[in-house]
Amino acid sequence: MTSRLTLLAAFALAAALFAITHYAPIPYGLKDVTAAGGRAQILDLAPAFTGEAVHARLEAFGAEGRAVYQRFAVTTDVAFPLALMVFLLVFARFAGERASLPRTARGLVLAVPVLWFATDMIENLTIFTLIAQFPARNDLLEPNLGYVTLAKRALLLASLALPVLLLLWTMARRLGAGRNAPAN
Repeated sequence: MTSRLTLLAAFALAAALFAITHYAPIPYGLKDVTAAGGRAQILDLAPAFTGEAVHARLEAFGAEGRAVYQRFAVTTDVAFPLALMVFLLVFARFAGERASLPRTARGLVLAVPVLWFATDMIENLTIFTLIAQFPARNDLLEPNLGYVTLAKRALLLASLALPVLLLLWTMARRLGAGRNAPAN
């Protein structure tokens, strides 16, 4: 059974990597991308839904900003999501065990963080490819990038919400069982 300590350790790792990759002045961290891109907003955080909008955002980064953004997509923007996926998997397992879910249902709950991570990596690969091809246009990837980002966000929300809902359901079941127990 997954312990609370394991869950806490996985959370601490994800939180530490979030702080480092998003707030510390490290090479190819979010601060570095933002500074190199002249404060242009990265597509991961503010999706664009047309090819023109995606292209314009990449153009706003300038050559140096695009180079840093491209490296970010395959370094720190892989490290943090990987750590977050570990936490999400541990959290899903923790909640599934406590809810006494059947093996198949636990497998489905565990699949959601894996799908989230895969979608995040598809998003990163798309951004990397668009920057590598810049200034050439990509009529397949550019207009679809925003939808990949939305799918990523929905899967992240589901990865967090499912374990929380399972734990709340488990608590409600226990409270209900306590009320229905015969009094001595």
